[in-house]
Amino acid sequence: MKCRNCNTEYEGGYCPNCGLKAETGQPQPAQYETKHYQNSNNKENKKPVYKKWWFWVLIVLAVGVIYSVGSTVNRFGTLEKASEYLAEASSIANNIGSPSKTETEAVTEEETEAVTEEETEAQTEQQTEKAKTFSEKSVYNKDGLKIYYIGFDNGIFSKELKFRVENNSGKKVTVSVDEMSIDGISVSGYMYAEVGDNKKKNDGIVLNSSDLDDNNIDSESIKKVDITFSIYRGSFLDKENPSCTINIQ
Repeated sequence: MKCRNCNTEYEGGYCPNCGLKAETGQPQPAQYETKHYQNSNNKENKKPVYKKWWFWVLIVLAVGVIYSVGSTVNRFGTLEKASEYLAEASSIANNIGSPSKTETEAVTEEETEAVTEEETEAQTEQQTEKAKTFSEKSVYNKDGLKIYYIGFDNGIFSKELKFRVENNSGKKVTVSVDEMSIDGISVSGYMYAEVGDNKKKNDGIVLNSSDLDDNNIDSESIKKVDITFSIYRGSFLDKENPSCTINIQ
């Protein structure tokens, strides 16, 4: 027998291919239901891509990347500038922990300053030691007032003849310089020391650097200093002008 629907040769009451009934022309119910169920399962298994969960995950990631790039470009104006910024940021991250050129220069400057300070301190110590080599000398001793020469401070910024005044005269005294000369050359110096009764005070005569320069006096080669003091006991009416000679070398 030949099926009127699909032209398939068969024997029996139904076409084995399409299920058409030989006499009535109706499809076989069981075969039709089975094929319909299979077709439904195939449709369910073939979901569109946009209904898959991973599709939307990829979409979110892509949007995030696009937004990040867009923000960077908007910030720096062009994609090229944004790329330069990212490269610079990467370079900075790689150099974290390594001293920069500026830091190295700063360290070098600090070391240089430290060396300079050490040299200055060494010079000061040498000058102090040199001052200590001078013997303490009494240059005045009368009526309870004593004046001692205790050294010459040949400093970088000032030159000073140092004295200690001890007052046990019963009155306040004032000691200043009336006149002085260095190796026979008249110069000016300043000292004003007020010392109460039963007190001691260290003071000094500061040499005038202009006088030294004008008279070509080298502070390193000073040999002799002649000094005339002005001493006031209690008032300016009670004045005395003792003189002394100090050998520096």
